Amino acid sequence: MKTLKDLNLNESAYVKTVGGEGELRQHFLDMGVIPGAKVTLVKYAPMGDPMELRIHGYELTLRLNEAEQIEVTDQPLHEESDAPDHLDRPYLDASNSPFDHHP
Repeated sequence: MKTLKDLNLNESAYVKTVGGEGELRQHFLDMGVIPGAKVTLVKYAPMGDPMELRIHGYELTLRLNEAEQIEVTDQPLHEESDAPDHLDRPYLDASNSPFDHHP
C-alpha cells in the first residue's frame, strides 16, 4: 500500500482512500483530499516534517503521520480529461445559485 508519505519530491499520484477517523478524516475531506484527486509532493519542511502538497491547484501542508493515512495510486481512478487541472474538479453552477434570487 502506497501512501502520501511514500511520494518523492515532484512525484504525483491520485488519492485512492482517505483514512483517519471522525474529525480527522472529515478534516482531510474538507481540505479536498478526496478519492480521485491528483496530488503532487512539492517539498518538505527543513526538518523533514511536515510535507507540502499541491492538490486542486493549492498548497496543503500535512504532517507525515497524517500523510501515511492517505492511500494513493499512480493511476487515475477515472478517465482524465484534457481540461486544465483546475477545471477537473466540480464547480457550482451559478445559474442555480440561491444568492441570485431577485424579488
